[in-house]
Amino acid sequence: MTNSNPCGKTRPKTDPYETWEVPGIGTHHVLKKYQGPEGEAKNPQARWFVFVDNEYGEMGDSYAADIKRHGFRTYVDPRIAG
Repeated sequence: MTNSNPCGKTRPKTDPYETWEVPGIGTHHVLKKYQGPEGEAKNPQARWFVFVDNEYGEMGDSYAADIKRHGFRTYVDPRIAG
């Protein structure tokens, strides 16, 4: 059985898979997830490629666990929501 990853292709920052608000840091737009949900659940160091909408406009990899621990999800693309 294959562990599919519905968020495995990089998207533009205007069309994220998810959006997370992290107080004190900014809005994280998830543009790619390197692992599917099953792999991510097993890996505490799972990464997401994100655009952080703040005064710096940072783009890069972040640990999914850190975003989930400190933020709250404000949007999920209905095309991938199950």
